[in-house]
Amino acid sequence: MPSGLSRFWGAIAFLLWRSLFWGAIALGIEMLWLVNCRKPSDAIIMPTESQLLKCLVLCQILSNCYQPIQLVRYDENRKEIFIIAGELGTIEITIFEQGQWRYDITQA
Repeated sequence: MPSGLSRFWGAIAFLLWRSLFWGAIALGIEMLWLVNCRKPSDAIIMPTESQLLKCLVLCQILSNCYQPIQLVRYDENRKEIFIIAGELGTIEITIFEQGQWRYDITQA
């Protein structure tokens, strides 16, 4: 009979495997969608590394403050990440190409 500690680590390993498995399936579905929805001549434009890191940090801060994140969007034309957050969507954050960011709080 396994000890309590080994059952604990077994459960953690199972949960980690399950999240990685479903995450891989979701990534595969997203990649299929990207391949099938874009024309061969279209180049996939991605955010920069500094934009992605800043987006992750800002989303974590919003989450720590119990603010719901309503929308995260990458604008390929302007090369900016746009985040709308807050109970009423009053927090607007723009992350520019070099990782600088600004926020606006609108009145509901």
